[in-house]
Amino acid sequence: MPQITTRRASRWLTTTLTVLAISTSASWAMAQDAESQPAEDDYFTLGTSPGWYMLGGLTGGGSFGTPGGGGFVGAEVSVVRLHKGLWTGLYVDGMYDFNQGAIFTAGPEIGYYVAGLDGGVALRLGAQGPEVGGTARALLSLGLFSLYGRYMIWPTGGELEHVGQVGVLLKIPLMEPRGFDLPE
Repeated sequence: MPQITTRRASRWLTTTLTVLAISTSASWAMAQDAESQPAEDDYFTLGTSPGWYMLGGLTGGGSFGTPGGGGFVGAEVSVVRLHKGLWTGLYVDGMYDFNQGAIFTAGPEIGYYVAGLDGGVALRLGAQGPEVGGTARALLSLGLFSLYGRYMIWPTGGELEHVGQVGVLLKIPLMEPRGFDLPE
């Protein structure tokens, strides 16, 4: 297994954030071109409208597992497409776990109405230096408020380290919805 250096971890984080920024910019530019006007008889809408959303917010909760327990606080940004109850997109989050240090995760997300899953790559910057692992999370999303359980795995020193988190997430729209002429 290759040695994970601070430089390599920094490069990975920079690349991930760059890809997210480019995809967000491209989505926003496409939405500007395809923005549609509501029909004359669309006076009232209950719930969210189909389109692209950029969301951001705060997260916190408790962690447990091989390295011990503790609490964490952090922030998350995501770009999702919502249509007919299905939401798909990308997320990136960063948190500080009071027992493990700084943790960053990024990857795809998918959900249907209130239930969702996401996962991907995790980067932990702890006392032992940078470590790359994996993550998966199940969410119950109730509007701006979500409850979740997350699993992370870290290959440290030839052994696997397992970490669980239970948390809450409060996200708000950072950009007004951008609609496309989506097929019914």
